[in-house]
Amino acid sequence: MKVESLRRFIVTGMKKEESRHGSGVFFQYIFFKDEEGTAYKTHIDPRMGNASRWKPVVERGVGGTWEGLNLWSFKMKIIDADSFPKEVK
Repeated sequence: MKVESLRRFIVTGMKKEESRHGSGVFFQYIFFKDEEGTAYKTHIDPRMGNASRWKPVVERGVGGTWEGLNLWSFKMKIIDADSFPKEVK
């Protein structure tokens, strides 16, 4: 269930990890905390069309603050990779 979030999220870490399927594809994992300190994550598949939306997030790196991120699962603390991140300046 997707839930629109009005929160702001700060990038706290990133890592690339090869797909478990051994296909040579590396997923980009991005870790966040919201303004209350709750941790969230998302992972970006570079083969998907939504990957280009996350390029500014990856380039800005740790410490960037973002809004427009929807929650794919509030319970599991996963941010929907189909979100449209907007940097908060």
